[in-house]
Amino acid sequence: MDAAEVIRRLGLSPLGFEGGYYRETFRQSGEVDTYGATRAPSTAIFYLLTPDTCSLMHRLRGPEVYHFYLGDPVEQLMVGAAGPEVVHLGQDLLAGQRVQHVVPGGVWQGSRLLPGGRFALMGTTMAPGFDLADFTLGRRDQLLPLCPGHEALLTALTPARVTTEHLELAAATLDLLHAERRGPTFLAAGLGAEPPEAWPPPERTQDDLQRELTALEQDRGRRGWG
Repeated sequence: MDAAEVIRRLGLSPLGFEGGYYRETFRQSGEVDTYGATRAPSTAIFYLLTPDTCSLMHRLRGPEVYHFYLGDPVEQLMVGAAGPEVVHLGQDLLAGQRVQHVVPGGVWQGSRLLPGGRFALMGTTMAPGFDLADFTLGRRDQLLPLCPGHEALLTALTPARVTTEHLELAAATLDLLHAERRGPTFLAAGLGAEPPEAWPPPERTQDDLQRELTALEQDRGRRGWG
């Protein structure tokens, strides 16, 4: 079995501005109040990496639990208050690889296959559930000083700069959030899969999109993305 077969059988889609392939498999009904807003109580996804993809450095407000299912081992870089740490996800327990691993909320994280790997199929679960509003993409020049000894890995897991393409992908996702705030397909449509029939939402205009892009540019400045 190769990566293409796994992607086909599981119906995975490209994960937009983070990288890799995914499919949301569960979003618990209902809402919980957290982070000054509402979130689904919990969510779960399939997540797949290939040699030409990686999970770019990012952080989430809440903890994310990784589950390794099959394929080749993955190296994950985490950067938190205690400094950088690299863990290996995989099936070789005797070699110290982990089949389950928790990334605490607020910790920067990024992942890629170890050299020679063909693919890795994992899953992640979150409680409270994933929401794009809780996602922050890392910037190389901000994170490099925090990663002594891991500069090459950090460079491989960060874009040279946050590009207009990243902002446009985020803006498209925000548009979809207006239309399907809690539907199970909102991430798939926002981050690379087939859009729903009513896309873009009929009440949205080009002026609305431009305002969203302007707001994202301002937010990028506040975050120091430059």
